[in-house]
Amino acid sequence: KVLAMTADNAAANDTMMDILAQKLPEFGGKYARARCFDHIVNLCAKSVLRPFDVEKRRQGDAVQDAEKE
Repeated sequence: KVLAMTADNAAANDTMMDILAQKLPEFGGKYARARCFDHIVNLCAKSVLRPFDVEKRRQGDAVQDAEKE
């Protein structure tokens, strides 16, 4: 018996829930899915912090900056 499933927000998991609902008549399908709260918080945090990301520098950039000075 399957009561519920916890999964991240990937679209493939929506498809999985639909297939399980077809194969297991007593399974609640999309109503039995709990989206992973930790994953949602992580996505929100990344979205909020993205504007503050520092541009990644290539290995030779420090040498070029020193030569300019």
